[in-house]
Amino acid sequence: MEATAKAKNLRGSARKARLVLDLIRGKNVDDARKILTFSNKKFALKIEKVLNSALASITESEGKVDLEKYHVAKAVADEGPQMKRYMPRAMGRANIIRKRTCHITVSIAENEELETKVPATKLKVQETKAKVQETKPKVQESKPKVQAKKAKDETKKTTKREA
Repeated sequence: MEATAKAKNLRGSARKARLVLDLIRGKNVDDARKILTFSNKKFALKIEKVLNSALASITESEGKVDLEKYHVAKAVADEGPQMKRYMPRAMGRANIIRKRTCHITVSIAENEELETKVPATKLKVQETKAKVQETKPKVQESKPKVQAKKAKDETKKTTKREA
């Protein structure tokens, strides 16, 4: 089961919201709530409300829910509309002040979905390691060649000494 919650037109830049969302992405819901509760960022409170909303939609459809079964599958901050204000400056000029907004989306999914994706990546890693080992030149084959070169060099040295 997956649930998504969105908050639109929140005051603050999406860049600052992404800093907080990066902290909770992929974590268990219980851990994510603890991180957001003790974070000093302004967006932590807003994101916690969105996370609680997604959790409420799951409990509404399923009833009582164990928080350990769910993780934050997707956490995104997109830019919203900008309010433009003008600040008077010297010599009759004016600077634009952009009051930024953002849209936050948080999705919660069951841990089983996460577990099925992990083994597939492990298999790919194992396959690539096997290919790399096949393509590597074997060190043992090159040792006799090196020994043969040393023997040739020694014979040349001995012949020079004799002459």
